[in-house]
Amino acid sequence: MSGLPRGWFEDEASTICELVQSGGTPKEGFIDKPGVPFLKVYNIVDQKIDFEYRPQFIDADIHRSSMAKSQALPGDVLMNIVGPPLGKVAVIPCSFPTWNVNQALTIFRPSEALTSEWLYYFLCGGDSVKSVINETRGSAGQVNISLSQCRAFKLPLPPLAEQKRIVAKLEALNAKSARARTELARIETLVSRYKQAVLSKAFSGELTRSKVRFGEFINSAENGLSKREGDDGEWTNVLRLTDLKQGQFAPEEPRQIKLTNKEIEKYRLSEGELVVIRVNGSANLVGRTFCFKAGDVWAFCDHFIRISLKPTLDPDFAVLFLNCPPIRSIIERKFVSTSGQKTISQKSLENLPAPETSLEEQHEIVRRIESAFAKIDRLAQEAKRALKLVGRLDEAILAKAFRGELVPQDENDEPAERLLARIRAEREAAPQRKRGRGARR
Repeated sequence: MSGLPRGWFEDEASTICELVQSGGTPKEGFIDKPGVPFLKVYNIVDQKIDFEYRPQFIDADIHRSSMAKSQALPGDVLMNIVGPPLGKVAVIPCSFPTWNVNQALTIFRPSEALTSEWLYYFLCGGDSVKSVINETRGSAGQVNISLSQCRAFKLPLPPLAEQKRIVAKLEALNAKSARARTELARIETLVSRYKQAVLSKAFSGELTRSKVRFGEFINSAENGLSKREGDDGEWTNVLRLTDLKQGQFAPEEPRQIKLTNKEIEKYRLSEGELVVIRVNGSANLVGRTFCFKAGDVWAFCDHFIRISLKPTLDPDFAVLFLNCPPIRSIIERKFVSTSGQKTISQKSLENLPAPETSLEEQHEIVRRIESAFAKIDRLAQEAKRALKLVGRLDEAILAKAFRGELVPQDENDEPAERLLARIRAEREAAPQRKRGRGARR
């Protein structure tokens, strides 16, 4: 036991726990009415028992007879041994006096020298548990941990009082981590709102005063290619909605169709042309606009409208004002809905109000908006990095707890090995009797 903090003890889980046993599945005895709750892996959600989701019950007689070995009690800790994923852990609550579990779960029952919470944290991140999970190999898409591996987990056991101090500290730190995660996760939503606010501020006044229509800046507008395959011509990339990511041209697996020279000439996109989503089931997508800037040959399908602008309107400026909240509000009122699909017409786009500004002013507005967007994007990237760091911090805190470095030690605490030996001696001397137990604190 060298290397352990003073008063700690380490041994296999089967030695320290009162019970380490896998579950089973009854051949019969499932009932519709409430009986003994029967847990499966899907009932562990976010490391807690969720029995509201697809609850199952078994008959009490079956629970006491053929399923007696897989009985579980409040305070027992469950871990799934069939995945992926592995590493689902939960403490059984006091909602029912007794439970039963299926064979994809292992029951760890704490002894009186071990709290449910310390056992829970160990199964969530103890070194020997992580080592077994990381080395597990499966077949046919399934990975398994054996019951013998579970029983052989090397479980570090602090004095009982120290376990409680460590758990209290962990729970306090976890609460702070959870709050940090919640706030950082909100950043992604706020980024979109901030960008929309920037666009609204930039264009609301201009559009209110303007008497100019967007159509006055359009050279030509055309719907895309309707055919989905061809036998003659050259293989050509054809733009689809999946080639756009967050309003940017970002193809990963371009779709190609054979197009004739005439079709390529008609439907080829040129740099600086606008592409508008013409039809989609999502109201948030229809009417969204981006500027095509790729150098390769790309045609476009009939889910889009291509717009070629006059030189008096900067394409980047056009994209910004067409996607701003005031214009989006107008576009959404112009939708035509058919069979769950929403459509915007060329005519509706041409009738949209447009800002009356010089090219020089347009370029300056684009520069300022893009500068503001860049600052917002940097904030979002920092939030993503911080979110990853929170996860690493949780792991580091847990590792510190298992090294005995998280809370001060108390020399008055009864050493874990002595407590365990005393409990065993008392049990051996006491008359045998059946009993239940709740979660230890």
